Amino acid sequence: MVRYLANSVAVLMVMVIAAPALAADPPATAPPAAPGRLVDENVMTPLPEGFQVARQARDGPTIIAEYVPAGETVADWSRMVTVQVLQNLKGVDPDDFARGIESTWEAACAGADVRKLEDGQERGYGYSLWQFNCPLNTQAGKPENSTIKLIKGQDALYVVQYAVRAALTRENAAPMTAYLASVWVCDTRRADRACPTTAP
Repeated sequence: MVRYLANSVAVLMVMVIAAPALAADPPATAPPAAPGRLVDENVMTPLPEGFQVARQARDGPTIIAEYVPAGETVADWSRMVTVQVLQNLKGVDPDDFARGIESTWEAACAGADVRKLEDGQERGYGYSLWQFNCPLNTQAGKPENSTIKLIKGQDALYVVQYAVRAALTRENAAPMTAYLASVWVCDTRRADRACPTTAP
């Protein structure tokens, strides 16, 4: 099963194989999209195997979706993927946004370790990959470690985080970075950044 979070000039679409699309009403100026078709710029975020959609919401220019393993919730989770489409931050540099998270993370967690892992270009979009480690999240009573991919789009800043509530090891870090490598942005308006013609 694959889900995609779409940023189609203020449109939220979560597409599911063999299930109807959930979408907000498009702006009056936008032509209606055919069911199952992506429009404009979209962040492509596969649903990790064994995960379910735990929450999806829209608050003005911010769209969010959270995925957790089946049987877990956003209040009690072992692993979580959070996807944010920040339409009001489309001009923000991904590293500047990550540095803002860094200062909050370090203030909230004694012994926090934050590092930039890499940056570059994918499919014509600039991105950064950061790692945020906390030896003990006092609210959860467990370690909490996150790897975050930030992609600077034309229509939004896309922030995709894979977090685990466990000590960071090679065994749990590998799935985090592998998942984030599968996240990408496309744009139906540009041939050089083309989206799939229909959502899987």
